This record gives sequence, structure tokens and C-alpha cells, in this order.
Amino acid sequence: MIEYLSKIWISSYLTPFLGVAVLVGLLKLTAKGGTGFNPQRSLPGASVGVAFAWVSALVLGSPEFPPIPGSGAIVSTTATLLLLGVLLDYFLPIQNLNFRLWETVIVIVSGIALIAWLRAGLDLWTVFLLLIWGILVFRLLKVGAQIRIGMASATAMMIMAACGLAAVSAIAGLPADAEIAIGLAAANLGLFVWNWPKQRFVFGFCLLLAGGGALFILAVRLLEESATFAPSLVLVGFVLFADTALGRIPLPSILRKQIAIPLMIAVISLLPLALAAAAALISVDFLGS
Repeated sequence: MIEYLSKIWISSYLTPFLGVAVLVGLLKLTAKGGTGFNPQRSLPGASVGVAFAWVSALVLGSPEFPPIPGSGAIVSTTATLLLLGVLLDYFLPIQNLNFRLWETVIVIVSGIALIAWLRAGLDLWTVFLLLIWGILVFRLLKVGAQIRIGMASATAMMIMAACGLAAVSAIAGLPADAEIAIGLAAANLGLFVWNWPKQRFVFGFCLLLAGGGALFILAVRLLEESATFAPSLVLVGFVLFADTALGRIPLPSILRKQIAIPLMIAVISLLPLALAAAAALISVDFLGS
């Protein structure tokens, strides 16, 4: 048992963290040499999507080829979002808080396609899931595109949201999903250490679509287990509003400095995550009765 737990800890938790941290470092060094990717084009954010796909394949097994629709198509879905993110980052990096019309259309269409693929069709849950996708994209964009500390704040939110999904999945009796979610949190942590306390990269479509899409995929898988977990997902979603709550809580000035903002976001996120876990326990009791 100890050997099994040690193997999971290394393969699904430690490896994504170190893998992302090392990959981002290599991209940074390559860019310094002037022959590789420009770190200001936000490509290092793609490392989170790569790590998520790797952990998913490790936990769930080799993906089917050709891929088929369904919530098990994590690797193919993430790869598609990652490719789209890379193309958008190369041709039109995120520079402000507002999408232009065609960018908005791409994000909406990609969300609809993502839902249709994961659900193997469109159903009554489409509107609810599309609303989740819209909120996820809007909040990550608004926080991530901030000039000075946006990347760290956005990844802090993604870390905490992934941890919340891991807790809910574990309570729901989905250990594989919980393991993948922790792997996603570890991958985001690997990116976070490069952008805190000093922001070195910018938030882009790679992280928005593949990283945010990873959270969305796990949420869809949880809903497929039972619709009674919808309240837990809503509560986890409040993590994305932690920056708004931070602005309304009276705190000492030292805790409002830019260096402290991502950490305070993580602390504030603990409340909705605790409520989400409690809601998941109630859902499990409801299913068992």
C-alpha cells in the first residue's frame, strides 16, 4: 500500500510539478538565447495542458485512437484546446481584458464543441455547462490579463479550483478523477513558481483554453457521475471570484501588496472549497438514501 501511494505521489503529483517547472525554465532559457520562443507570447502556459494530458493518460490509460466522443476523451480534447491556444497566442496574444468579436466567437464555439464532444451530443445540460465555460473564461481572462501580478493570481485560482475538484471527486468516490485533479493543481503550481513573486510571463490563450479547459473537463466528468454534484461545482466556481472578495475584505495594507495578492486569493478560496466539500457529502448521502 505504501509503495502504491508513493508511486502515485511521484507520478501524478511530483512529476507534473517538476515537469512544468523544468519545461517553463527551458523555454525561458531558449528565449534568452534569442533563437526560440518569446516568453512574452505566453507559450509557457501550454505546459499546464501538456502535463494535464500526460497525467490523464497515466491514470486512465492510453487514449483511444481515433478518439471517440465522451468524457473519457481527455487527451484528445486537451490537445485540441492546446493547439487552438498556441495558434491564437502566436497570431494574436491577449493584450487587454476585452476579446474582439472574432475571438469571442472562437471561444464560444470552442465551448459548444467541447460540450458536444464530452457529452457525445448536446442535451439539456448544455446551457448550464456553457454558462460554466463562459464564467470560467471570463474570470480567468479578467484576472490573468492584469499587467503586474495577473499570471500568478490566475494560476493561484486554478490551483485552488483543481484542489476543490479533487476533494469533491474523492468524496464522490472517483479516485481517478481526484488524482488527475491534484495532478492539474501540481502542474499549475509548477507554472506559479515562475511567476511569483515576480511575474516573468504573460497570461495567454494556451493557459486560458487548455488550463481552464482542464478544469471544465473535470467538472463535466463529475456531473456525469450525478447531477446532484452541481451545487458543489457552483461553490468551487466561487474560487474564481476570490479576487473580488479580496477587494471587499478589510485587511492590513501589507496583505494588499501585489506580492501577497495570489496568496490571499488562495486563503480566501478555502471557504468556498470547504462549502463545496460539505455539499458533496450531502450529495453522497442523498444518493445513498
